[in-house]
Amino acid sequence: MDLKERRSECPFMIFFKWSNSRHAYVRGVCNYRHSHELVITKMGYFVRNRAVIKELKLYAECDILPAHVHSLINAKFKISASYAEVYGAYKNVKKALNRFLDYNQSDTKLFLQYLEQLKGEDDGFKYAY
Repeated sequence: MDLKERRSECPFMIFFKWSNSRHAYVRGVCNYRHSHELVITKMGYFVRNRAVIKELKLYAECDILPAHVHSLINAKFKISASYAEVYGAYKNVKKALNRFLDYNQSDTKLFLQYLEQLKGEDDGFKYAY
């Protein structure tokens, strides 16, 4: 399939430009209308799998980047979930975790803070996660 076959006449577009004063991208021109139906795929068993959700929670507590989480989940569970599936589930777990952490911090987060404290006190102390 070449580019012309995939291209539609959809008017949807978002244009971002770099703002030197804000040091961030700023949304410029936008057109949110589509000339076609948006297809949203179901995430299947992935979102309902307790073992995967438990693993995502651990990664969220450790603030691991979504791209790494995607690789780790696919390798550990021997699946080929798309990045969108993993990212969507990870984002939901992180959102729920952040609501929970408003009231208390998880054991994992506290342990990582303790390791950072030890690292600050002893230059020879190293750890990895």
